[in-house]
Amino acid sequence: MNPKFERFFSVLIAIIVLGIVIYAFGYYSFKLEHLPLSIATPVRAIWSTLLVLIGIVGSFFLVRDSFRVLRRNLFRK
Repeated sequence: MNPKFERFFSVLIAIIVLGIVIYAFGYYSFKLEHLPLSIATPVRAIWSTLLVLIGIVGSFFLVRDSFRVLRRNLFRK
């Protein structure tokens, strides 16, 4: 397999695994029901923000790598 595609797929898998781990930790292992609402709401907001930031950063890197590979393949001499 091409090393560029190996890197692309390894980054993709790492982002997916990291997202699943953060999601699982935030919503299943850290139960918020027993906390007061004044504490649980900011914790939920922080976890949601982290998930969105990871999604944005991961999407940026994936799109950047995809365009880089596409540009190399299209403009090859």
